[in-house]
Amino acid sequence: MKKAIQSKNSLFSEAFGFQLLENLPQGIMVADQYTSTFVYTNLWIQELLGYTAEELHGKTPAFIHPEDEMDRVMLAFQAMLMGEIQVVNHIRFKTKRGEIVSCDIRAQLLKTENSAYVCGFFTRVKDEEHLTKQADEASLFQQRLNAAQEIGNMGFWTLYHNNNLLEWSDQTFRMFGYPPRSFQPSLATFLNIIYEADRGEVSKAFSDHLHKRTPYDIIHRVKTQSGEIRYLRERCHTSFDAENRPIYSFGTVLDVTAIEESRRMALKSLERLQEILTNSRSFYWELDANGNFSAVSPNVVDILGYEAANLRKRPAVKFLNLAAVNIHKAKAFLLQPDKEEIINRYIPALSKNGQAIWLNVSAKVQRGEDGSVLGFHGSATEITERKLAEDRLVASESKFRTIAETMPGAIWLSDLDFRMHYVSPGITKLLGISQEAFLVQDRSERYAPHALERIETYIQRQKKWLASGNWSETENVALEVETKTIDGQTKWVQIVTTPIFDMQKKPSGFLGVVTDITDLMQREEMLAKLNQVLEEGGRLAKMGTWELDVVSGKLGWGKITRELHEVADDFEPSLENALDFYTPAYRETISQHVSEISTNGGTYDIELQILSAKGNLKWVRTMGHADFVDGKCVRLWGVIQDIDEAKRKSIELLQERARLDNVIAATKVATWYWNVQTGETIFNERWAEMLGRQLSDLEPTTIKTWEQLCHPDDLAIAEKRLDAYFTGKTALYETEFRMQHNDGHWVWIRDVGSVVEWTPDGKPLAMYGTHEDISASVKARADLQLAEEKYKIIAENNFNWEFWQGTDGICLYHSPSVERITGYKVEELFSTAHVLNLIHPDDRKHYEEHHLDVDCGQKAGEISFRIVDKAGKVHYIDHVCQPIYNANGEAMGIRGTNIDVTERQEAQVQLRKLLKAVEQSQASIVITNLAGQIEYVNPFFTKLTGYSSEEAIGANPRILSTGHTKPDEYQRMFAKLQKGETWQGEFLNKKKNGELYWEYATISPVRNEAGLISNYVAIKEDISERKKLGETLRASELKYRLIAENTTDVIWVFNFHQNRFTYVSPSVQQLRGFTVEEALAQPIESTMTELARKNFEEGLKPNLEAYMKGEINELSPMVVEIRQPHKNGDWVWVEVSLKFHKNESGEVEAIGVSRDIQERKKAEELRERIQIELQQSEARFKTLFYDNASVMYLIDTNSGVFVDANRAALNFYGYTKEEMLGKSITDVNVDFQNWKSKVSYLKSHGIGRFEFRHSLANGELVDVELFSCLIHIDGQSMIHEIVHDISDKNKYLREVERQNEILKEIAWTQSHVVRAPLARIMSLIELIDTEHASIYSEPLLLQSLKTSAKELDELVHQITKKTLEIKAIN
Repeated sequence: MKKAIQSKNSLFSEAFGFQLLENLPQGIMVADQYTSTFVYTNLWIQELLGYTAEELHGKTPAFIHPEDEMDRVMLAFQAMLMGEIQVVNHIRFKTKRGEIVSCDIRAQLLKTENSAYVCGFFTRVKDEEHLTKQADEASLFQQRLNAAQEIGNMGFWTLYHNNNLLEWSDQTFRMFGYPPRSFQPSLATFLNIIYEADRGEVSKAFSDHLHKRTPYDIIHRVKTQSGEIRYLRERCHTSFDAENRPIYSFGTVLDVTAIEESRRMALKSLERLQEILTNSRSFYWELDANGNFSAVSPNVVDILGYEAANLRKRPAVKFLNLAAVNIHKAKAFLLQPDKEEIINRYIPALSKNGQAIWLNVSAKVQRGEDGSVLGFHGSATEITERKLAEDRLVASESKFRTIAETMPGAIWLSDLDFRMHYVSPGITKLLGISQEAFLVQDRSERYAPHALERIETYIQRQKKWLASGNWSETENVALEVETKTIDGQTKWVQIVTTPIFDMQKKPSGFLGVVTDITDLMQREEMLAKLNQVLEEGGRLAKMGTWELDVVSGKLGWGKITRELHEVADDFEPSLENALDFYTPAYRETISQHVSEISTNGGTYDIELQILSAKGNLKWVRTMGHADFVDGKCVRLWGVIQDIDEAKRKSIELLQERARLDNVIAATKVATWYWNVQTGETIFNERWAEMLGRQLSDLEPTTIKTWEQLCHPDDLAIAEKRLDAYFTGKTALYETEFRMQHNDGHWVWIRDVGSVVEWTPDGKPLAMYGTHEDISASVKARADLQLAEEKYKIIAENNFNWEFWQGTDGICLYHSPSVERITGYKVEELFSTAHVLNLIHPDDRKHYEEHHLDVDCGQKAGEISFRIVDKAGKVHYIDHVCQPIYNANGEAMGIRGTNIDVTERQEAQVQLRKLLKAVEQSQASIVITNLAGQIEYVNPFFTKLTGYSSEEAIGANPRILSTGHTKPDEYQRMFAKLQKGETWQGEFLNKKKNGELYWEYATISPVRNEAGLISNYVAIKEDISERKKLGETLRASELKYRLIAENTTDVIWVFNFHQNRFTYVSPSVQQLRGFTVEEALAQPIESTMTELARKNFEEGLKPNLEAYMKGEINELSPMVVEIRQPHKNGDWVWVEVSLKFHKNESGEVEAIGVSRDIQERKKAEELRERIQIELQQSEARFKTLFYDNASVMYLIDTNSGVFVDANRAALNFYGYTKEEMLGKSITDVNVDFQNWKSKVSYLKSHGIGRFEFRHSLANGELVDVELFSCLIHIDGQSMIHEIVHDISDKNKYLREVERQNEILKEIAWTQSHVVRAPLARIMSLIELIDTEHASIYSEPLLLQSLKTSAKELDELVHQITKKTLEIKAIN
């Protein structure tokens, strides 16, 4: 038999020695890797299982293991095939006798040149407890494995190819739709369960796997017993023998029904998407890395006119409108786009017929792992109409903003409710705030409350005008208010508003002009404040002003001066009646001083008495100054101050001092004066008498006199007291010291003094004081102190509170411990806090009765009572006292001791409370000794575990152990406890009845009086329900969080009681740009517009408050559309669905879903917005430009042609708009060359001021002043000019020129024109005188004379007229 075994195990006889293997004290079993059949077993295995080697040879593990152990065996076997060493404890075997035995196995894979074997080493587990534990662990492992399969929806199967035996796990049965182990599966039944249409594919895949070694990984359908169709994914691994024959296949089955159905739905969605793309208004495309079309949707033909097939592989830039785009920049962008992954652009393109169109292109960049561009994919929508409308809007808005932003000050635009939507950049210079911040800033942040009231009144006035409907009558009302800059400074501004009219001539908003008038207002305010300060200062000082004009004799009094003289409001002061107010004794004095400064100049400052108009006698101080011009006094001015009260007090002080001197002389009090700065001193006679000396013997006296007589030991103390007084540490200088008497003994002096005058820099100057001889009282005090010293030595070193009470009930002494016990200092008990007041009100009567017994001479025993200390804390006192008698038997009072026993009392109370709390606690409390024996358990422990206190005490807490907690955790726990630290953690424990439960334990060491650890105390809470609930909640939360965090909609929860967001899903960053943390921190008011907040306040809030108070039971769900702020400053349109509920704490929450509807809103609002904004922009420009009262026009910089002109310009120049716009500046500007110079200047400087002469339509020339600014609108360079007519200013100069012309005409007429008719008259007269006159008829000669005379007369008339015009001008 050995030979037979040797022949079968030749491999091992050579390697290890047959005899050694056969007789090892542990089992060895070797199985072929490919067939899983046993090829060798030693004697130990044969004896254990009861089989011979021949019976075991060729068998598989299923032959010797129970069926429910095979899963563990196969998992270990699979791990060994991967090369891992496996250690499996308590694996169960089935013997030939039908018994179950248990072994620990260590197994590993051994390879030879031609074969591979699995070698296992076995150790018997005989202990019954281990067997039980093995069975439990096996059962628990099986349960966990089954649970894992069920939770993961995964099954296992094994196919043995030598006998076609197929084994399924329980979950595999369930996944195929059958109860576990309801039949013996086979390949035939398996194929029959597979969906008919998939059988061929499955059979082929498995056949290819076995014969071609291709991976078996396939998804197929099965039809369950109930007819349900499921999708399963199968994978398997097959082991082959040396001849490549399959031994067994081990496979897994995974239910992928949900995934597969989703995939198929996605395919259907893709098909629908393709249909949508084909019929969409947008065409979809893809570009490769070179910018060539790789795919285009068919509907591109509807937009560009090209067939999709004709576009593929062609460069996209070929279809751009090159007149509107830079081809080089376009190519560069395609090769190296911006960092942004999502691209949105307006692109100009050309259709096939050459028509220019605009496309709205949305694209996403496709990148490789290295960040390189692989291509683009996106969509394009034809938006030509929208783009042209937007361009018109931009052009109109650009004209307005260009002019608005070049004008001084700030300009704003608002709707009819004065909600601003535009402000020019000038606001930043004016208030230091950005345009964006100004528009969202609340008026309350910008204006003071009183300014807000004025603004509100101003707004209501404008709204009243709107409501009137009489819009033809407009008025520009200026409002002056205070506002605040960004850094908190106050500025004054003037605001003027003008209504803006739409195309229907209806008001659509307001245009406001803001001008800085701070300097003007500050000057006015400063002047007003200065006057107020001067008046208030004069009133506080009771000081008024006066002024005398010496030339006119007029005297002026200020308001305070009139009040001081108590005159009537209509009183007119003069120099004469002013002097009459002074009393006769001082009238001459004031007259002399006035006369002196009037003559010689200078000033005066004197004190006098006046008698007011009401008969009140007053002391006044008056000061006067004189002003001189050319050596003559022209003005006297000054002030007059009411000093009556101070003067009277000064007089009273002098009188009081005289009385004091009399008192000192009568009482023989020693006084002294000391000039601290010079050391000079003045002592009275009594000061020297106290020392047995004569004052004359000590003179001259200084501070050294006192220092020499003062006891050396006391001098330093006195100097410290002086220093404390001088530095403000004490309110009075007071000390006691000894001074030497003339006969040599020492006199005790009590010295008291104070400073009566200080130097300007705060140093003491003059000091007065007194000396008192206290030698007798010092001696008496010393005797008393000596008598009390012995008692105090004992009492003051006693921990208890010692006291001595006189016969009158007043305590004469308290030991220092009283402060520790009562909180009161000894001095306080003597002065304010009577001992009886410290006794607790409930104990006061008992205390008084006790002391009454003592006062009556009875011997007192001990009593206990409570006191209330200074901080309000109660102390427990044990009190002992007894009466005291002198040598004559007379009562001297009571001496007693108070012992503070509060700590002892409180400890007893706390102990009782603690014991009660422990006994009634709903937590298990266990106390053990250091050996781990239980010494105490509370009632809840017995209730929870089922063990009585008798059963628990003396036992070890291991009676509750389930073995769940690992030994190393116990080691860490005891390590912390032994260090004196507290350990906290969870235990899975077992009750007496075997029921398992979870506990959260806090275990702490307990130290004895020596500071050594004597016990351990554990406080344990049953958390079984919490653990169960926690697992359920975690699973539920995970499920819903996965849904919430993977949707594009933003899901959020807002708690109205806490007034904060408690949850926001991550998609908020995609929608609004904020991280989850930032969104959670936002107040709900900041997540919506002001209008939305208003609607919330008016609509939802009342019902919400009622719901929160419980007045109504439910709130209907809501769906609203609002705008929310994006992190980049934009606003995003969202559709918000709200549902309200109350959470477990009764707090009202809103669960909301916010969906991005930005694109939908844009599409809905775009056309209307553009139309409205275009109208509004034109209206704004019309208000600012066309309706402006100033003459304005725009000129093309290059051609000089008028581009636009307002009504004021048309009226000024006398042209219609058509006529004006057809002209050039050369038609208006007389000096065109200078205009060219002006253009050059503006190109360099931007703005400028010029003067020219312009020609009007009627030919009239006018002088104009031009405020010119170079601007750019729609890429066109223009000059914006504001024209002021300055003809009147130049009129005088022109009239002078005209006068010169008239004079020239007169001179010419005299020299030339007048001579012609006169010459003719002279010739005719001469002709009459000659003999040739007869040849002319008389009438003809007369007619010629008349004509010449008439011409001469007309010339004379013109000369006269021009002369009169010159006179009129002059």
